[in-house]
Amino acid sequence: CADGLYCPNHSSRCTALPADGGDCSFMGSNYECAPGWACSQYPDYRCTPRLDDGAACNGYDELCLSNECQYGMLPDSGYGYRCVRCSQMADGGR
Repeated sequence: CADGLYCPNHSSRCTALPADGGDCSFMGSNYECAPGWACSQYPDYRCTPRLDDGAACNGYDELCLSNECQYGMLPDSGYGYRCVRCSQMADGGR
């Protein structure tokens, strides 16, 4: 299939990759989503919008527009995962 398409086993016909809430499980689109969307992974396996810099993420890099979900200190002085840019990682998040 061409870019942006996948071949589901049940139809054997090229179909557009899922977007908003689409099934990206192994039996769905095999963990792939349309451009601008990411597979939420376990336990839902649904396509969700990719996250902006600073947004909370769960450790999966592909959920972030920057492709970097990093664990570290949060603005409230707690710790957790957030989407960051490479330049933010180089300067310690400032």
